[in-house]
Amino acid sequence: MSRTDAFQLLEEYIAVAEPIDLAAGQALVAYVLNPDEETEAAYQTTMLAWQQLHADPDRFSRLQALVCQGTITDERLAWRLQRLYRQHATRQIPKSLMEAIINAQTELEGIFYGFEPNLGGKPITPNEVDQILATSAFPAECKAAWMAYRELGSLIGPKLLALVSLRNQAAHAAGFESFWHMRLWEQFIDPNEMLKLFEQIRQTTDKRGSFSRVRQFIDQRTAQQFLLDNGPQLPWFQGHYFGHQDPFGSTAMDKKLKIGDPVAIIERFYQSLGLNLKPILAVSDLDDRPGKNPHPECFIVGRSGDVRVICRMGKTWDWVAKGLHEFAHGLHFSHFDPLLPWDLRTANSNLAEAVALMMEGQTMHPQTLHYLCGHDHEIFQESWAAQVRQQHLLMRWCMVFSEFEKILYTHDIDDPDKLNAMWWELVWEYQGIIPPEDINGHYDWAMKPHHLDWDGAVTYQNYVVGFLAAAQIQSAIQRQLRLPGVSLVNDTRIGKWMVENLFIMGADKPWMQIVEDATGEPLNAQYWSDRWILV
Repeated sequence: MSRTDAFQLLEEYIAVAEPIDLAAGQALVAYVLNPDEETEAAYQTTMLAWQQLHADPDRFSRLQALVCQGTITDERLAWRLQRLYRQHATRQIPKSLMEAIINAQTELEGIFYGFEPNLGGKPITPNEVDQILATSAFPAECKAAWMAYRELGSLIGPKLLALVSLRNQAAHAAGFESFWHMRLWEQFIDPNEMLKLFEQIRQTTDKRGSFSRVRQFIDQRTAQQFLLDNGPQLPWFQGHYFGHQDPFGSTAMDKKLKIGDPVAIIERFYQSLGLNLKPILAVSDLDDRPGKNPHPECFIVGRSGDVRVICRMGKTWDWVAKGLHEFAHGLHFSHFDPLLPWDLRTANSNLAEAVALMMEGQTMHPQTLHYLCGHDHEIFQESWAAQVRQQHLLMRWCMVFSEFEKILYTHDIDDPDKLNAMWWELVWEYQGIIPPEDINGHYDWAMKPHHLDWDGAVTYQNYVVGFLAAAQIQSAIQRQLRLPGVSLVNDTRIGKWMVENLFIMGADKPWMQIVEDATGEPLNAQYWSDRWILV
């Protein structure tokens, strides 16, 4: 097959894919905002249409011939074909099986979006659970809030295990060892290299005692706060359900800063970089109301600039950080080069996470706090120490989740109690958090929305490499623009650099190539280690 055949195939694909993609984006937003039978049915229909588009056996056969013959010398064309080939190869499964998967996913999403924890006979919001865990000084109240939210796992866990089985059936039908292997292959990730990277990061933080000092600081402060014995602590004393946030970071900021309007703070921050949020804010829905997806998310509706954030925004410094993260996605997605081919007007997920994590991290940087809130040097010192702790906690948590997904999809474990025990073994090994006594009969691993969606599953490793890339990109920005200090704030050249070097690229190249072109060197862990490892 020739170069002409390749372009013809792509043109035919785009003509069919573009309207389905637009309809799917519109249906998803409607469902997330108001999950009822009508919006669920529309969402299921468009999702099935999107999946079936890529299950087309004739197009897959043509793509396979073009990719495997290796005669396409045009780099962009070869890259476009390889991306599309992998999207099709992972969906060569029976329509009835894909229908069952989509039905199971939407059922779980409906349960997840509609869940309201019950505390003492009274329904509360997930934000209220977070607030109790972050601020309460009463052990019984923290435990009760943690246990109330834990019930979500019991509601979705058994159904999620059934979905895992269906996904593995799909992977086997497509010729893969497991859904985990298939999803990594689709994302151009070598599983052996990924696991080796995890081990390098863990060994680096262990050997230099960096994580143990972070863990010891948090455990000692926790013991003092709750009048407990020194040593490792239980999960409801971590300040957050999964223990992946510094309990003495953003909470301390809440006590010392007057948050006011978090959206105004977020908009002012990005305005200081020369990036305009108003078009995204105009179509976003940030109200904290029941029924909406409690997980903050940025959505692309079509590929012509309709980008919006949907969340249940709270008035805490942690929500400022979450907002910076999601609106970083929004700015990224709204700055793709409009001249790119339609199939490349999307984000490399790893690069998108790197940028969002970099922006989220600015909330605890001294210069950012001074610019946004104008506070004293004591808070600056506290915020930087909290940011160091946060990096360690998040990196360890992401490795827990990623390692567990490998177990979930590759170990074929029928016993839910054994699976939950393996979850807590990883939590103890990586995070140093004591498991509760009653781990049997629970599904404590199930309560992250990333499990629910086909494209969200097996993506947590993107946060790990995203942290590495974020440190490398920030160092490059500071070096190339000769910025003072450690923060990215109050300089419009920063936004211009991000647009020109990262955002406009879309998916025009492999994401690591974009990072290398922008920073001048291949992705490596050295910048993260230099920036965050305690010495």
